[in-house]
Amino acid sequence: MSEGYITLSRQFFSHPFWTDKKNFDRADAWIDLIQMAAFSDHKKLVKGRLIEVERGCLVASIRFLSTRWRWSNSKVVLFLATLNKAEMIEQEKRQENTYLTLCNYDTYNPTKDGKATGKRQESDRKATGKRQREEGTKKVQEGIKNNTAIPESLTAIAGFESEWGEFKTHRKAKKASMTPRVEELLLKKLSEKPDKALDALQTAQTRGWTGFEWSWLENGKNGNRSKTEAERDAENTGYTDNIKIPHIKMP
Repeated sequence: MSEGYITLSRQFFSHPFWTDKKNFDRADAWIDLIQMAAFSDHKKLVKGRLIEVERGCLVASIRFLSTRWRWSNSKVVLFLATLNKAEMIEQEKRQENTYLTLCNYDTYNPTKDGKATGKRQESDRKATGKRQREEGTKKVQEGIKNNTAIPESLTAIAGFESEWGEFKTHRKAKKASMTPRVEELLLKKLSEKPDKALDALQTAQTRGWTGFEWSWLENGKNGNRSKTEAERDAENTGYTDNIKIPHIKMP
């Protein structure tokens, strides 16, 4: 079950199951940061200096965490850098101390009135905004990488998208590239005669072609064409990424 969350008593962190640990793994260290984070705004005396610690934040030196988790200093630094990059924490220096802010702390540890401090709201907003931007960029990139928009005249045909997917798999098996440009050319050709698009794809797969011309399909004229000849024609009609330079007879 991956949804929802559980309520864990802070008394657990005083239990031998936790305190007797010989060393921490990364999951333990992350849980430890969560339980050490302030549940409410307060002031803390650190090295003789009074520091304001806001809800969802904590003050902890690298040396302190290294001793607590039984890690090397470099491992702690790397772990915090990983959390920072993943937008799980924000790290800064305050009065020569390491100040950590846990992002989205209020989402999983809400107060009774559901209110958050200004800094917490800003931190959570930044983390959420970045995730949304990254997800949006990823979807656009996947769309560009995986598919070219199929014309409406073809999507309206029952079974076309399934057949189109099978044809792309067929091309891959034949070691023929299927870049966005090649896909665009093939879809453009198919949209010229939508009523014959399914037949064209099925015939191409049956005869081992990686491309087609309408003239090949008309009246069964290409029934005796060899695969090699048909594939050579497919290459010459622009269904590969190779650039064709026509031979020019010099005077």
